[in-house]
Amino acid sequence: MAPRPREAPPLPAPRPGEAPPEEKRGVSVSSLPSSIDQELLRAVPMHLVLAGCGQQWVNRARDEYHLSQRVNEIDTFLSHDWGTKRWLKYATLLVYFNSVPAALASLLMCMLVCVLIIFRVLDGWLPGTLTIHGAYWFVFVFWQNIRSLYKKNMAFLDRLCIAQHDVDLKKQGILSLGGVLSKSRKLVVLWSPRYFTRLWTAFELSSFLRENEGKGKDINFAPASMGPLLVYFSVFETLLVTSFHILVARYVESVLQQENTYLSSLWHFTATMLVICAPAFLVIAPIVLYLGTMQMKALLQLGKQLDDFKIRDAQCSCCQWNHCHPETGEILLCDRMLVFQTLKRWYPSETSSDAHLDRFDEMVHTELGGFVRNILGNGAPPLWQVLALTVHPLLGFWCLYVYLAVNEHLFP
Repeated sequence: MAPRPREAPPLPAPRPGEAPPEEKRGVSVSSLPSSIDQELLRAVPMHLVLAGCGQQWVNRARDEYHLSQRVNEIDTFLSHDWGTKRWLKYATLLVYFNSVPAALASLLMCMLVCVLIIFRVLDGWLPGTLTIHGAYWFVFVFWQNIRSLYKKNMAFLDRLCIAQHDVDLKKQGILSLGGVLSKSRKLVVLWSPRYFTRLWTAFELSSFLRENEGKGKDINFAPASMGPLLVYFSVFETLLVTSFHILVARYVESVLQQENTYLSSLWHFTATMLVICAPAFLVIAPIVLYLGTMQMKALLQLGKQLDDFKIRDAQCSCCQWNHCHPETGEILLCDRMLVFQTLKRWYPSETSSDAHLDRFDEMVHTELGGFVRNILGNGAPPLWQVLALTVHPLLGFWCLYVYLAVNEHLFP
């Protein structure tokens, strides 16, 4: 067991006219600037963010700063909290970034299979159905790897893009977050019920909006529980559609053989249906209902969170750890002090020392609260996500009907 890290001693106050210790080393800790040293503007290809079933979303002590690279602009800034489960974020990012390309891949494969059946190059429909489904799930999982061959989607993930191996470099990276946000084209919010209780996440969203009022259209909310919900529903639909088409195929087989095997093999058919449908109704359906219920419950809490938000009560890891890293014993900068000083620069006031905090709270209650409610709406997922995840089960069996149409002369 690792020894308990020593309690962080209080930082000595600088003498009059003397700069704080951090500023002596050339790192300003007064606030978070909107500009950034180009050497600190780093991003990582999206396929590495998703690699290993989202293993990068585990808050590990191992430094993987070498995976990131210097960029001129960041395509996607990923805003999230580390308390949300890794598999929720992984599934949601797959849905958000890969579902549409996967649906297009299954459509193109369906068209190709149908052409091969029409010209009698492909004998039978089952290989085509399996190919269409296989193409969908392959692209759904590996689209970012395929895309990286011609154009990488460069994303900012704090654990990979802020150095963990060098204390000074890590501080500079944290202090540059405002500049990183100003250089980001799009902000993807992996929203969870914890999101607006954290200091950094609320600041990231507000900072991105503040940089440019027109950037509201570049903020995309991806509820962390919505991705798994849609994936499970897609699997549920696939199993049900498969059951129906097994019934159709069995009927066609009995007609082509001109035998009364349809009723005689009813027991075998029923057993097959139970094997296929049992996972759908006994496993997947309860999971879909559970995730849907949790999503609605979280959305109901969202309004209260926004209305009751107070930046003074927002949580941050450094204060929870008493400004001492629990594993290394490293003394940490106070995130709360950095954010508060930045807000003081945003909302200058000579009447009250805490007026900038009150103005930020008011902005969250009104402007940001209205913005978030308009995006999330009634909590239903975007139509394009629903279509992208529900169309492939139907496309997978389209080739069956094409096969029946081509071979209609075989029917009596």
